[in-house]
Amino acid sequence: MLKELISFIDLLNASPSLRQQVSSQQEGRGSLSHALIINVQIVDLIGKRGVIATLQEWANYVIEERSLVDTFICSTKEETKLHLIYKLLNTHSDWLAETDLWCDYYLEVKEPWTTLSRIIHGERKPPKPVHCPVQDCEGVLHLEPNGDVHCIKDDSHNWIYEEWSRLARLIAG
Repeated sequence: MLKELISFIDLLNASPSLRQQVSSQQEGRGSLSHALIINVQIVDLIGKRGVIATLQEWANYVIEERSLVDTFICSTKEETKLHLIYKLLNTHSDWLAETDLWCDYYLEVKEPWTTLSRIIHGERKPPKPVHCPVQDCEGVLHLEPNGDVHCIKDDSHNWIYEEWSRLARLIAG
């Protein structure tokens, strides 16, 4: 779940179009669905006081409790810092699982993972399988955690998040 959470954050950082869906009800002038209202929280959720700060606190806890004095998590780029934090937490996940705080750690990763998963996938994932729009292909489409879509039968039929509008036209046509 931690790895996928980092992937979600990377996707949001790399896809301005996904973050730009964030708007208030006033901007939507009544046309905004309830599914998009939750997106207003994206910037705060992944910001310096959100998920990144929470994961940093857990990394600091691991460093302190395991006496990893030579381990410093500092970087000028948030993405790089986030990946360093992930690497440290992932490396020490077995140790964390044995502590009394495992449940707290799990919940603090699960909550933003659930929210971001709903934002990225939940409101976009169709209720039933979508057939591949490529002519003569009998496969169905699969949505990856990073926002890419590919055909289960033929991996050469794939669309990255930024190409979803083209994919939608193919499906509708």
